[in-house]
Amino acid sequence: MSFINTNCPVGISIEEVCLEAGYTRLRPIWTSVITTLAGLVPTAYGWGGVKPFLQPMARVRAWGLAFAMPITLFLVPLGTLFVEDAKRGFAKCSGGLVQKTVNLMMVRRRMDCSLRHEGRAA
Repeated sequence: MSFINTNCPVGISIEEVCLEAGYTRLRPIWTSVITTLAGLVPTAYGWGGVKPFLQPMARVRAWGLAFAMPITLFLVPLGTLFVEDAKRGFAKCSGGLVQKTVNLMMVRRRMDCSLRHEGRAA
């Protein structure tokens, strides 16, 4: 998400930024997950000795990593695209009503803050 948030205001489209984020983060995420799983699997399944106290913890961490990797690599960028598309579609449907409402809320908030600063209540 930080890669997407950093590069989106530069002027690149959100689709290109999400693709670049996936491409850039693929190898680091993949290698860290694979090496961690390679270390956890023997403990989790008792290869080379059974440690009943550590097996449940190792299994939870191994399966958590196995499920978190595709979520991190694929679902987060897809979710970002989905939210951005929904924002664009809602903005088109409302005909600028949302932006006007947000502007009115900001003006109201500034007025309340200035009245509080002067010592008067709104």
